[in-house]
Amino acid sequence: MKIAVDISQIVFEGTGVGRYTKNLINAFCTYETGHDYTFFCSSLRRTMPESIKALIEKKHRLVQLKLPSTFLSFLWNQLHQVPIELFIGKHDVVISSDWTQPPTSAKKITIVHDLIAYKYPNELHPKTEFFFRNLTISPNIVKTQKRRLNWVKKEVDSIVVDSQATKDDLIEVLNISQDKIHVIYPAIEIKEPSVKQQRAVIQKYKLHQPFVLSVGKVEPRKNLPRLIEAFDKLEKDDIDLVIVGTTGWDQQLTDGVKPNIKYLGYVPDEDLYALYSRALCFIMPSLYEGFGYPLVEAMRNWCPVGASNVSSMKEIVKDVGILFDPLSTQSITRGLKQLIENSDLRRTLARKGRKRSKDFSLERFTREFMRVINS
Repeated sequence: MKIAVDISQIVFEGTGVGRYTKNLINAFCTYETGHDYTFFCSSLRRTMPESIKALIEKKHRLVQLKLPSTFLSFLWNQLHQVPIELFIGKHDVVISSDWTQPPTSAKKITIVHDLIAYKYPNELHPKTEFFFRNLTISPNIVKTQKRRLNWVKKEVDSIVVDSQATKDDLIEVLNISQDKIHVIYPAIEIKEPSVKQQRAVIQKYKLHQPFVLSVGKVEPRKNLPRLIEAFDKLEKDDIDLVIVGTTGWDQQLTDGVKPNIKYLGYVPDEDLYALYSRALCFIMPSLYEGFGYPLVEAMRNWCPVGASNVSSMKEIVKDVGILFDPLSTQSITRGLKQLIENSDLRRTLARKGRKRSKDFSLERFTREFMRVINS
């Protein structure tokens, strides 16, 4: 079969959708599936990583549309005109994300990562250009995303989601038949850091005492104010809270607000993996996640985890971590206290988490995605 894949989200490095897109490309380019692939994207303002470009062009076809993302979004998501075939030719299957819905006569598979626009509309910034770092699409991200998901409901043959929680949301909110929705956990591929690399990262970021790690974009949905308050209640001056993530909206974190709370901002993946390996534990207090990559990344690096007992997080963590109520500062504090003060528990959870992380392999992801394509 000839399969077309929209990889426009590859440019969002350091985000969950960016990681997902990278692993989708790796899956189709690494494993012999017997199909011919065309990978397409808008590349007017942002350049594709050279390593990804080389990987694709070694075996398959890459089409970089020299058109603004704003124009393509207006054309496909708002007017819903001009089929993708005019840009890339005829294909048997077109795979897109829920952010871009080009008309097509081919079998259509759409990847839906979450339903934040419906479940937590107030947790999204009202200006899309802020969220997309000046890739303006609409003055209101909630309205725009709902329009896109409406096309998903009307036209797609199959929907791939990252978690059972997102599948349940699609059934509940959009009344989509469960038979059309396929849960495929994303692949988590990382290069484990050496002890030498770990030590270098600790020196680089001046982390001179044990620390709790939290990773995610700094925005309301990540629930960082409650985490900081919960951590403060522990009154442990000999332990740091280290927060990693780019700045989103309506949240301001400044490194050094308190001596033992450190905000590092964005860090490269290789540094992040070393931080996981050195942390006492990892904490994800989010109000909602479609999946939650950092949880599995932490598990892969032998880091015990604590997470909110809502949406996909409780599904990913299961019994290999500590779960808490993200709306209760007391509950978060209790979870932190368990992880920090019980070294035997940390070792047990680290071992269980490492085993759990192996469920998120690239080989398994490819096999399950092929099953949807071939169905």
